[in-house]
Amino acid sequence: MEQRYFWPLVRALGPDGARIAEEALEQETQGEWVLNELEKLDADDERFEAVVARFISAARAHIAFEEAHAWPLLAAALTVEQADELGDKLTRAKKTAPTRPHPSVSPAEGARTTPGTMTGIADRFRDAVTGRGRHS
Repeated sequence: MEQRYFWPLVRALGPDGARIAEEALEQETQGEWVLNELEKLDADDERFEAVVARFISAARAHIAFEEAHAWPLLAAALTVEQADELGDKLTRAKKTAPTRPHPSVSPAEGARTTPGTMTGIADRFRDAVTGRGRHS
């Protein structure tokens, strides 16, 4: 969802926006690789805790980066109406967005539109079959 709507909007805010978006997309791609690795491990695997710790560290750094760079840039540039529109787009996109990491799919603008929707449908089917996301 971010790669489809949020980061293109940041990128469109000029050279600073483009630099911030590129750095953030690289961070997100690296995070997806770690999540992909984590998904393949059982909790009793000797590498599990180290991979979880690596993901937590990367996620915290990415969130701090967004809060320090992307959000202030957007806050200065967007009107309330534009912010509401972005929020609506993200809410609608969440219904069909992938539920699993897919690091091999390019984060480039437009690359995740149709494949993202199809991947999201496939992920939701897989989640339903495996019971992923159900509360015990």
